[in-house]
Amino acid sequence: MSVQALRRESSPSSIEDQLRGTLERQRKAFVEHGPPTRAERRESLGKLLRMLLDNQDRIVATISEDFGNRSPDESRRVEILPSVFGIRHALRHLRSWMRPDRRLASWLTWPASARVEYQPLGVIGIMAPWNYPVYLVIGPLVAALAAGNRAMIKPSELTPKTSALLAELIGKTFPAEQVAVINGGPEVAQVFSSLAFDHLLFTGSTAVGRMVMRAASENLVPVTLELGGKSPTIIAHDDPIEGQLDLLVVGKLLNAGQTCVAPD
Repeated sequence: MSVQALRRESSPSSIEDQLRGTLERQRKAFVEHGPPTRAERRESLGKLLRMLLDNQDRIVATISEDFGNRSPDESRRVEILPSVFGIRHALRHLRSWMRPDRRLASWLTWPASARVEYQPLGVIGIMAPWNYPVYLVIGPLVAALAAGNRAMIKPSELTPKTSALLAELIGKTFPAEQVAVINGGPEVAQVFSSLAFDHLLFTGSTAVGRMVMRAASENLVPVTLELGGKSPTIIAHDDPIEGQLDLLVVGKLLNAGQTCVAPD
C-alpha cells in the first residue's frame, strides 16, 4: 500500500513497527536505486503538479469541510496557487540546482581541482500543521523530490478529511517506497518525530517544536523548524496610516488570522 493509515486502537509498539517498516523500505529503495536523475525528478514533480491541478476542486471542497467553511477563492489562493508556483519554480531551476559548483583549490595542492556535488540525503520526514493543510505538505515535498529524496509525511489530525484525501491522492500518484502519507493522532506524531530520518521538517507551534526537536535529537536527526511567533507591525511616523490599513487588515484576516506571519 502507498498510504499507511494507523488505527486509533493500534498499540504504541505496533505503530512504531509500522512506521519503522515504512522508513526501512524507503531507505532500502533509496540505496538500491541511487540518486535519481534530473529526468526522474522532473517526472516526479510533473506527477505532483498534475495531481494538484486535476483534483483542485475536490481539494478545495474538502478543506472547506474541515474548516467548517472556507472561501474556495481563498483556498485556491493560499493552498493551490503557491503549491503550483513552487513546483514550476523547481522545474525551472532544477538543472542549475543539480550542477556541481567549482571551488578554489589552494596552490599548495596544484594541480588539484575542487568542486561541490549536491547529493540527496535519503528519506525526509515532513510534519505539517492544520492551518494550511495542503500547501504546508506540498511545499516541503516539492523541495524533497527536487533534491532527489524520498519522503514520509505526517499531516495534521485536526484536518482529518483533508489529510485522508492527501493520503489517497499521493498514494495513487507515488509508490510508498517514494512517498508515504501516515495519518493518525498525537501518538502517531510522537513516534514519527522519533524516527531516524535523514532530515526532519516540522511546521507548527513553538511548544510542539521543542518536543519534536528533542525526539529527533535522540537519533541526531537534523531538523528544520518553521514555528509561529510574534509579528509586530511598525508604521513610520511619516507614513500615512490611511494607506496602510487595508494592507494590515488583509494580512491579519487572511485564513481567519491563522497565519504564522499575521501582523500583531
